[in-house]
Amino acid sequence: MRKKFEIDIPALLLEAEKNKCVESFEEDLFSLYKLYKSNYEVREVLTDPKYSLEFKMDCLKDIYKDANSSDFFYNFVALLMDYNLFSRLYSIYHKFQKLVAEKYNLTILQIITAVPLSREKNEKIKIKLELLLNNKIILKNIVDARIYGGLILKIPPDKIVDVSIRKKLLDLNQHIHNF
Repeated sequence: MRKKFEIDIPALLLEAEKNKCVESFEEDLFSLYKLYKSNYEVREVLTDPKYSLEFKMDCLKDIYKDANSSDFFYNFVALLMDYNLFSRLYSIYHKFQKLVAEKYNLTILQIITAVPLSREKNEKIKIKLELLLNNKIILKNIVDARIYGGLILKIPPDKIVDVSIRKKLLDLNQHIHNF
């Protein structure tokens, strides 16, 4: 029986820095979390003990073949699988992201859209927001089809900019009922 294994987040960040892959590692972790959360088949393959670690890693590398992910990322994911820690993926990602934001004085923003943003669109929005806020940011795209279109931007600590189609329809509905 294996000992309980904990991930040392500050040590993880130090290793990512040594490997010069902090940003890509953080993005890959978030991408893996979204995939793990949304795709039952992937979740089953990555967590089912009947599949070998080698098979799981081959599947993951096939999924991420165009992502240009680092060996550091793959080694970390192998460690998560080997120690059965995938259920803690979001917590690990969230702690890592928070530590990166604190260390590099970054603001974490969520942008909620009805469909995923392309990397190019995400980067354009990020650059515009950095200029607007006069601060470096980490921009996380959350997909929620219930907003129909447009976007919702969450700015810490408590600002929300909602220019979604859903919000406009709700406002219109309210206006009609008040008429």
